Amino acid sequence: MQKLFVIFSFLFLASCGTQELFQPDYFIFGKYNFSCQKDCTKLIKYENNNLYLDNVTYLSEENYFNTSSLPLTNLTRVRWLENNLTSFIQNNSSLNIGCPNCAKDDALYIETRRNGVIRKWRIEPNKSKISDIPTQKYIDSLGKIILAM
Repeated sequence: MQKLFVIFSFLFLASCGTQELFQPDYFIFGKYNFSCQKDCTKLIKYENNNLYLDNVTYLSEENYFNTSSLPLTNLTRVRWLENNLTSFIQNNSSLNIGCPNCAKDDALYIETRRNGVIRKWRIEPNKSKISDIPTQKYIDSLGKIILAM
């Protein structure tokens, strides 16, 4: 009888959950520039083992992505980026790391959603202005992977 009660309790609780609990996490990375004239943003979204290219001209609060996925040739590199996000970046509570886009050059962008929590970082690409060595190496890798996409 107790087993039956546990099974029904579990089924009842599972049916009461919201859809948000089942939405997959995502990882967005790329570059942007507020000083250019044409397509000033290149963002890639990694979600559900697929890669999607942005469908926006400028970085905004609401970024949109193409519905057709990119070839998965760079999937291993993208997974590396997601899994090796430095603690310096993760522990930075500010939206800006350094002075992104101050020199009117491309700035880097990262956005994650984990367990419903969205975090965003705009990163200065000039590594000499960032003191953390693992983050400097991460910025190098990030730039190379963005160019390869």
